Amino acid sequence: MDSSPVVTSPEVDNSSAISSSNIISSSDSITKEDKPPSPLLPPCRVCGEKASGLHYGINTCEACKGFFRRSLQRKEDYQCVGDGNCRIQPGKRNSCAHCRYKKCVSVGMSKKAIKTGRYTHAKRTRDIEEVRKLEGKDDNPADVHPLYMQARDQKEHEITQLIEYLTKAYTELEPTGPDAYKKIAMQQEEFMEHYKLKQEMFGQLEPITKEEYRMFYELTGIDIDDRKSMVQNWTKTLEDGVKKLIRFAKAIPGFMELSLNDQAALIKANRFETGFAASAVYRFNVKHQCVTSVHGKTYHCSEMSKVTNIIRADSLFKEAGHWQALGLTREENAVLASVNILFQDRCELENPAQVEKIQLKMIEALQYSFKVHHPNDKILLAKVIVRLMDLRVLSEWNRKVIESIQLDWPDIEFPPLLLEIIG
Repeated sequence: MDSSPVVTSPEVDNSSAISSSNIISSSDSITKEDKPPSPLLPPCRVCGEKASGLHYGINTCEACKGFFRRSLQRKEDYQCVGDGNCRIQPGKRNSCAHCRYKKCVSVGMSKKAIKTGRYTHAKRTRDIEEVRKLEGKDDNPADVHPLYMQARDQKEHEITQLIEYLTKAYTELEPTGPDAYKKIAMQQEEFMEHYKLKQEMFGQLEPITKEEYRMFYELTGIDIDDRKSMVQNWTKTLEDGVKKLIRFAKAIPGFMELSLNDQAALIKANRFETGFAASAVYRFNVKHQCVTSVHGKTYHCSEMSKVTNIIRADSLFKEAGHWQALGLTREENAVLASVNILFQDRCELENPAQVEKIQLKMIEALQYSFKVHHPNDKILLAKVIVRLMDLRVLSEWNRKVIESIQLDWPDIEFPPLLLEIIG
């Protein structure tokens, strides 16, 4: 089947396709030989601003050093102004003291690791030894030219640029930020008030069977329990999700350089895993067992059993709980989405090597973020891989649900783009 219409749909904005050369800039400036190079430091591990040296064991700027010192002397706990996961970044490091202090601790700042002064030769030597050991080189680190350090720091700079770019593009796939999260949470709380009130009035009613519904609908034409309306909303949600996924995929550096067939094959094969991982953290309320669609419609797990198996619907919420427990940042969810789209083992590709090359860059960025934000969790990547494998089981179930809905609801027209993706 020619899959190219999936990628060339007129509803997709081609302007989102940006090559990696526009995302990751390189520097060809050379330090003058007659001027000793300044100590080259990675950005402040807390806020991303220019670091001034090692403070409390970590490369930070002066502002974050002072903030952490004051926090250690503070007797009262900070209160978060958002959802407990505020983004601490250049220009916005003062937005939430609670999350800033949380970030200081998470990157490894500690009163026991106090270290003042400049970036010493001993520290630089240890860093070089570690890098060269990982690369399998045995040369004397002291003989390494200072530009080697510049190249390493340039690499980190490129990775952070990539992460920032993917995070911005990720908003096409899933809304981010405290305001978006609060809106979804409020919708779910309001929904649960009505749901509990309905239970108090009518009790826990079991949904009628598929056969009973079909018989009543054919006789009266009445959608007695909003089952048809739910399916129609679901198809619309799925179509919009596919469009967003395509726009995000096109923003991944290197993706647009793939053939149209390979682009379409990757999106079709990895649609469910990518979409679920993106929505699991924010749209699934595991406590209340409800989920909110991109159109603002909220459904309880028991209601979802009208169109699917209740056991499998419950599995969705259990899996969402596992994803939430990972504690990934918005940036990591964005990079992980790009990794998900690029899995090559589930479809036939014209150039799998090229896809693998692109994915390896995304994995490198994900590992870098894990190192910065989760320095004490050495097996986080392994945990994520386990979750992705479990999603593949649910993906097969999702395919069967779609096939069943198409058979059970022949009068509901599936959009052409959706048929192309799930076909």
